[in-house]
Amino acid sequence: MPPNPYYILFPKNIVSSQTINISHPIPKEVREFGYLPDKTQLLPGDLLLFHHTRPPFVSRSIIKAQLNGGHHADDAKWHHAAVYIGNLMICEAQISGGVQLAFLYEKYIGKHEIRIRRDQNLNSAQRYDIVINALFRLRTRYSFRSIARLLIGSQRGFWRHPFQSFGDAQSTICSQLYADAYALTTNHLIVQKGIGLSTPADLSLTPQLSDIQVNWLKLK
Repeated sequence: MPPNPYYILFPKNIVSSQTINISHPIPKEVREFGYLPDKTQLLPGDLLLFHHTRPPFVSRSIIKAQLNGGHHADDAKWHHAAVYIGNLMICEAQISGGVQLAFLYEKYIGKHEIRIRRDQNLNSAQRYDIVINALFRLRTRYSFRSIARLLIGSQRGFWRHPFQSFGDAQSTICSQLYADAYALTTNHLIVQKGIGLSTPADLSLTPQLSDIQVNWLKLK
């Protein structure tokens, strides 16, 4: 089932009657964009998925690999994932720098479609456990080995692969960072089938997560 478009933060054609007053510095580009997500609707441990409105080469490669591997276009379009920490901060795995903290508005506001997903069955303590388990991986390097296997697996079709683990304790990728934090918290795999490596497309389609509506707030 494709995501509800009303639950995706699109950076164009925004209609918002609610306003917010920011009393601290934010990037000039965000002030010119004029909107921020309503952080009161976000919870620690939420999954954030991203689609660049003009995907660069690496993002296009991830999208193409997910399509080639057999994912629907509605799921394959999501090429990056992050764990929401709170106060518009995220924990993410980037090619440059590995696992790190970032403000949501540093790179994503105004340039990306943003989708928020949540396991509605988790309690508050479990949500914070997801955050803690993600933060435990800070400065873990990015797993180029996993990306290589993802690209190889996509050529053969993800459905052909038995379940096996491609990750390790010393490296990870963006979507696996969330999947591992979720598994450590709940003792359940968020992706039950596939190549053993959780992709952004896998996190898009898993029924264990629900889409959450988050609204834009207009900057005063």
